Parts: sequence; structure tokens; C-alpha cells
Amino acid sequence: MDPHRTPRRSGQRPAPPHPVPALDVDLRTCSYCLSRLAQVVEQHDCDEGCAVVERRCPECEWRDVEHVDGTSVAAYREHADAARGELVALLFALEHANR
Repeated sequence: MDPHRTPRRSGQRPAPPHPVPALDVDLRTCSYCLSRLAQVVEQHDCDEGCAVVERRCPECEWRDVEHVDGTSVAAYREHADAARGELVALLFALEHANR
């Protein structure tokens, strides 16, 4: 046995290297038709502070999976939270206008 090699049990493999995430990705924009309505369908956070994000475009039905940095995910979440807040405010205004 070579003393410089680390012994491994049968079937055990080293972990694959973590892929480098894309930086500054605008998750709202469709890569195919450039619509600004792309939606995050599913998201899995990585231990390294990045995320794997599945997106779809409601206009052209394009889908993709992106490995992106945490800053891109945070920017998308801020946008989604702001849009949700605007919709809630509009709904509240409509309810009070109809009374």
C-alpha cells in the first residue's frame, strides 16, 4: 500500500467540487424573450450562500435552472416582497372604495 495515498473504502468517492455560481443575475428577466415577468418556481439554498433556482416565464413558457449568488436571490426577494406589498395595498384600497 502506498503510504502517500489516503485509503478509501470500496464505493466511497470524494465530494465533487462546488460549482461557481453566476453573479448579479436578474432573476426577473426571461433569458429567452426578455420579459420582466420571469418567476422563481423553486429554490434550494446552498451552504456556501448561493442558491439553485428554477425559473419560468409566463409569456413564452421558457424554463431554466440557474446556480446564482446570494445577492441575486436577495434582490429577487426584495422585488417580490415590494410587489406583494403593492398588491395588498391596492386590494385594501379597492375594499374601502367599494364600501
